[in-house]
Amino acid sequence: MNSKTIVGRPTKEASEQLGQHMLDVAAGIFLDKGLQGASIEGIAKAAGVSKLTIYRHFSNKNTLFMAVINQYVARYIEALTEATHTDKPPRQALFDIGCFMAEQWFQYDNVKFSRMIVSEVDRVEGLSVLVDEVMDQSRRPIEHYFAQLKQQGVVRFSDVRAATIQFVQLCVSGHYYLLRDKATLPGPEARVQLVRSAVDLFMQGYFLPEIAV
Repeated sequence: MNSKTIVGRPTKEASEQLGQHMLDVAAGIFLDKGLQGASIEGIAKAAGVSKLTIYRHFSNKNTLFMAVINQYVARYIEALTEATHTDKPPRQALFDIGCFMAEQWFQYDNVKFSRMIVSEVDRVEGLSVLVDEVMDQSRRPIEHYFAQLKQQGVVRFSDVRAATIQFVQLCVSGHYYLLRDKATLPGPEARVQLVRSAVDLFMQGYFLPEIAV
């Protein structure tokens, strides 16, 4: 995408590609400047489009911000779904899933974006509802995997959703990660140790003894 302003009415495919391009550019600017510091004018300039082009896709800056959130979550869900489609033994499967989540959650850009959402949730209309929706969506691949384990009779939990939330939080240290700066976020070895401990605790608590060993 060059820096010249794009004019004319694109085809459906070109419109979708352009919308994706604008989302990618907007995500970078939101990370750099924050929602309050970003502007449609600045995003349009960086994307090489007119302000009108952005407004044809997104009604305002807040709508664009929430579309970026949806994009982040959609990419995360796609990769997480792939990770949960596995025939590996439960311990190895949980370890792989936990490592994937920890790697994603502890990426500094993702931490910054999470902090931005927290800071804007009371100011942006509809953001709180969106957060509830996308958090629910992002847990579904794990819920589906846990439901399969429950159907197989190898786990003791009665509430699949609660067990999913507990496992996710164990693998990412709750929301304590939001309070850390880039230098103190866990690196690869620390993430592996954290996830391994989470899997041990989770399996000892919920899995049948012959499976938990």
